[in-house]
Amino acid sequence: MARDFLNKCEHYKNICADVRLMLSDAVLQERRIRVEVRPINTDAVCDSHAWPQAARHVNWDWEQIRRKLFTYGPRTLGLAFYAGYPGKPRLCGLAAAQVSPHARWLSLTHLESSPEPRHPLKGLVLPMAMLGLSLFKTQVSTEETAKRIGLRVLNPLPDALDCYCRSGYTGLVREKNLSYIVVQPPAEA
Repeated sequence: MARDFLNKCEHYKNICADVRLMLSDAVLQERRIRVEVRPINTDAVCDSHAWPQAARHVNWDWEQIRRKLFTYGPRTLGLAFYAGYPGKPRLCGLAAAQVSPHARWLSLTHLESSPEPRHPLKGLVLPMAMLGLSLFKTQVSTEETAKRIGLRVLNPLPDALDCYCRSGYTGLVREKNLSYIVVQPPAEA
């Protein structure tokens, strides 16, 4: 039983690595920007501490988020976006996502862009994160099951709603204990 879990974790780890490579390639093709997409690891967390703290729009604890991603294992995706000069890329954004318990949603749970006014990926972190989620969804599911998994931004911060709307993500849904923006609705089974 434990061996099966470890094999599954290794399988998903490889899928996440493939998604990060595909995402880097897609951004290079579409935007002509070289982006390194890495996992959210301790290096990425340390790099986020170099961001000007007073200018941050959110105060996510990325170390805690990183641990949560690790704990939840194969049902998660962490993306750290690096860009800049060759040999000296800098962290421009972080995104975390997870699959809902019944595999109905792949949810963007946390997103933060560097508060630096002129970082190389300004305005691109959200679209890159959503593309990453879409790629992850297609990699972890069959063509048929992929249709039944929706994409959403889970519990978007009120201050970020304008940014999501400008990016074309509208339709805020409020339920009892959560709110979310539907990016791509799941097909009914």
